[in-house]
Amino acid sequence: MNKKKRISMKELLEENKQEILKNPSILEKIEEKWESKKAMK
Repeated sequence: MNKKKRISMKELLEENKQEILKNPSILEKIEEKWESKKAMK
């Protein structure tokens, strides 16, 4: 397995800020993904 660098929620939001501004519903999708990732660990 290759190690993915861990990204914090803040970094994730920074990366996606432009998308979020254009489309606020994307934020909910990101949060859902984030929660499911945390739940998997």
